[in-house]
Amino acid sequence: MRQIMIKLLFCSVLISLFASCKRDHLYYSTGGSAAILFNVDWEKPLLEPNGVSIYSYDAQSGKAITQAGISSNPAQIEVAHPVGTYDFLLINDTEYELDNILFADVENLETFKVLAKAGDAPVFGNLSDTRGVQYATETDIVAVEKVHNLKITTQDIEYFDSKPATGDHEIFKTVKAEPERITELIEIEIMVKNIASAAGAPRSHLTNMSAGYWLGLEQKHEQLLTHEFVLNNKQMLASDSKTAMISKKLVSFGPHRTRGELTNQHELIMHFVLVNGDSHVVRLDVTNQIESAYDGVQNVHKIKAVIELPLAIGGGGGGPFDPDVEDWEDVEVELPI
Repeated sequence: MRQIMIKLLFCSVLISLFASCKRDHLYYSTGGSAAILFNVDWEKPLLEPNGVSIYSYDAQSGKAITQAGISSNPAQIEVAHPVGTYDFLLINDTEYELDNILFADVENLETFKVLAKAGDAPVFGNLSDTRGVQYATETDIVAVEKVHNLKITTQDIEYFDSKPATGDHEIFKTVKAEPERITELIEIEIMVKNIASAAGAPRSHLTNMSAGYWLGLEQKHEQLLTHEFVLNNKQMLASDSKTAMISKKLVSFGPHRTRGELTNQHELIMHFVLVNGDSHVVRLDVTNQIESAYDGVQNVHKIKAVIELPLAIGGGGGGPFDPDVEDWEDVEVELPI
């Protein structure tokens, strides 16, 4: 009986000891990183991209943290980073979708640049013969948001009392991003007298535009290029059957300006093939004819001029066969009733 009492007393002591102890949890980490969600608003650049890309950089060294993140949902993209302070760049679509843009030196924020894809030789070789010039068509639209100095501390790292399900985590911070266009728009309108002398639309060059943009420095690239295009939109004047407005809009990184003044000389070169088979090249210094303004979406540079073609007869009004002759795209204008 005495032994039974001793055993019962021992058991009661053990029970009271266990009851008074509080067991610490085994904490599960999410990998030592905090999740950041970027909500991206494309209303300001008036874009409907297929997705969004994000580039992460150490805010102190400027070095890239990881490869670019990609989201097929253009409205949201998520990244997870450890303790540190970061800069982020958000860009519409991906570098593989922007066919006319080259992404270069992405390893450091200060060297990261986007450039118009260009070549050393012009496609329209009969216009200009300037050595060392880069030639490109129009670029793709690029819109960028830069988020500065986003800080993650040890208190921001997420831990769970029990092992979380795969993919189960919480967002440490939500950031609203509103990208803006870094590309610009060139609008060219040329009034052409004796338009019937032209066998087709003129192949054209516009010289000394910026070749790209430094994303980290937030300024245009100093390298210059010549844009190649066809001035093929034609609108006949109702008041004058011999005169037409030919025009073109193209996406560019635009001209350079210093204290509001254009830094370089700009020339518009138009090569017409006349209906009699002759070539007629018009070279205009348009430096002082570029009117620039911000339209709420992008910088717009308008170039307007009036030219007159020589009278030419031949080719039955349609021009001779010539591989340099480009078709017009006639612009229909509705007459007021």
